[in-house]
Amino acid sequence: MDERYEKDERYEKQKLLCLRICAAACVGVLVVAAVSAAVLVPRALAALDGLQRLTAVDWNALEASVRGGLDQVSRTLEALDIDSLNQALADLQAVIAPLARLMGG
Repeated sequence: MDERYEKDERYEKQKLLCLRICAAACVGVLVVAAVSAAVLVPRALAALDGLQRLTAVDWNALEASVRGGLDQVSRTLEALDIDSLNQALADLQAVIAPLARLMGG
């Protein structure tokens, strides 16, 4: 009878140890979940705030501004004298070619 009592007592101690391990694991999971929520919730709220600001953008005004910028670039490119630019590049080439030969290139 003594031997049976010792086996039961060992079994109960092992059960208690397993329960303590499970309880500690549950507490660990809860701590990780709480810390994750504390970190992620403010980020999620900031992202939602950014989305709300994005919907508040005046898309028509933005489109008009981009069109105006593109028109200005187009006018600038049209006003550019390609012939004089080509002549300047040819003059630069004529100056640099002897220097390149002098430097061994």
